Amino acid sequence: MMQSDDTGGSIIGSRRSVHEMTAELSSLNASPFYKTRQLVLADTPTKGRLGDYHIIAEYQTPASEVYVCLREMDVPQPPVALKSFRSEFIFDPVARRAFNRECAVWARASIAPGILPIWGLEEIEGRTFISMPGALPGPRGEITLKDLIDRGLPPLEMVVFFARLIAASLVAAGRVVPGLVHGDLKPSNMLMMWGNVPIISDFGVARAASHSARGDALLGTPAYCSPLARDPAAALSVVDDVYSYGVILGELLTGSRQKPGRAKKGRNVSIDGSAHRVRAELLALARRCRAQSPSERPDNFENILGMLNLIAPEDQWPVPGQIETLPNPIASPYRIKSVARTLVLLEEFVSALDFIASTDSKTRPWELWMFQGIAFSSIDKPVRARASLRKAMASRSAQAAEVERRSEELDLIMYFLAAAHRQDRPRKAAKLLQQLASNSVDLETSASATYSLAAIYTERSRLKEAEWLLKKLLSARTEDAVIWNQLGTVYIRLGEFELAADAYRQAVRLAPLKPLYYNSLGQALMYLPGGAEEALRTFDRAIDSGDLTRQTLTYALTAAYAINDPGETVRLNLLIFQHVTSDPGMLNLLNRQAANTAVRLKNGTMPAFRRARRDRRWEKRHSLTIPPD
Repeated sequence: MMQSDDTGGSIIGSRRSVHEMTAELSSLNASPFYKTRQLVLADTPTKGRLGDYHIIAEYQTPASEVYVCLREMDVPQPPVALKSFRSEFIFDPVARRAFNRECAVWARASIAPGILPIWGLEEIEGRTFISMPGALPGPRGEITLKDLIDRGLPPLEMVVFFARLIAASLVAAGRVVPGLVHGDLKPSNMLMMWGNVPIISDFGVARAASHSARGDALLGTPAYCSPLARDPAAALSVVDDVYSYGVILGELLTGSRQKPGRAKKGRNVSIDGSAHRVRAELLALARRCRAQSPSERPDNFENILGMLNLIAPEDQWPVPGQIETLPNPIASPYRIKSVARTLVLLEEFVSALDFIASTDSKTRPWELWMFQGIAFSSIDKPVRARASLRKAMASRSAQAAEVERRSEELDLIMYFLAAAHRQDRPRKAAKLLQQLASNSVDLETSASATYSLAAIYTERSRLKEAEWLLKKLLSARTEDAVIWNQLGTVYIRLGEFELAADAYRQAVRLAPLKPLYYNSLGQALMYLPGGAEEALRTFDRAIDSGDLTRQTLTYALTAAYAINDPGETVRLNLLIFQHVTSDPGMLNLLNRQAANTAVRLKNGTMPAFRRARRDRRWEKRHSLTIPPD
């Protein structure tokens, strides 16, 4: 049994500029209606705090929780929406993996006009939130297209505009992400963000929640789902989104959601501009889109756009005067950088590399080179990672900027360059990290470099140096679970199991949603006299938190054998059979190994950890004193 090092969280998540966020919304901020709504927010009573944010509104859906927030309450600013799974899905590993995949798809699609942009991910109070623009209520308090429909049917010119814009947005998104399927199109997922313009959000997030280990039913609204989409396990295609589009179009025209049926053959369209004819043709298109048989629906949204242009030509049905602004057809540089950052934070590294490769390498900003380097480093391609990071450093150095800001950004690039060296050149990585830890102008980068240096020292059995560095960090960051967990790893390797358990307990206290820390604590407890029973409870917490890996399940099985609990042994074998291996031979092997390890733990015959001696010469050379315990 050996505890692996925790590499800790990424520091790129905090590199989000409020100035860039505001610039991203510059065209919207020019709208007098938008400015008026921003000013109203300053007088909105808050509903509590979420990290550094003031909550001004909160919404619950069957799959998620959404908080609309402001950082400051006394200045006009764009609101931020923070979205996460409902609490019952936090510990579901299958749902979380599906959620991450859907967020990655959404992030890539969000550079298309008419798609709600994702600004990134934020870790707040132990939970991961999607960060995106918050919706401001319209003149009648509407937030979504559903709100608008509930307050009365929109005029026909608005229906034509909505129909065309939604279809065009899905066409643009499909060009960015070929084969894209939203999976949960409905009016409540279309935000009336800025002046009567529906912006599409939630690409499959509700459907992702349905892919849980518990086999929950689809958490969308059945009335908008195609017959196939009502099966959570079904593989969807664009014709399933076409069905949902047909339901929405029919609801915009009639106020009710129609049932599927057979498509009626449409008559030849005569372009006469008649409102009565246009309404009838739109109803026919809606019926065709929601045909029971997929083969009777339009194949894609390009075809739907063509039909709409025949029914209501743009020169006869221009943009209504009620529309304040249209989505920008060209994604801003900030949005492109946000997508790359989000994909890296989601650990969708191949997707991040594909996305960055689609940008022009001649005009690529330094941030994209850096994210490319991080992605290459994370998929074990250190040579390509270092080449990308050197390009990031050269690109950033060439830009004219104030010295302090340039130094921070170059230090950040150097940090990830050190990480790329760590895989095959640990001495070079340690040298770069020592330089950053001592000289970085940014405290966050300096702390991250110090932590990473301690992790390298741990790997190279320079354990007392690692202990000293981690204690130094904890003197200023006592509430950092990552550092406590790494300190526990050092104590495990020193054979100081009581100290390791104490350190891991601190990590669990500070981050109770992270299964890794329960796993670490359980391992330390296994080495303590009589600690197997508490270890089993701790491993159970890791399992309940979504850790169904072979390592955790076999550790738990070892603890069950150590306390001779047949019921737990049977339960854990069932979990191993479901999530690790269904091979009876492998299952028997895992049981024999767990039983043998349990006997050795009880008899005290496990191989002893080599205790590292205190390196007095190193302490003297660096004029360091180990802080007292």
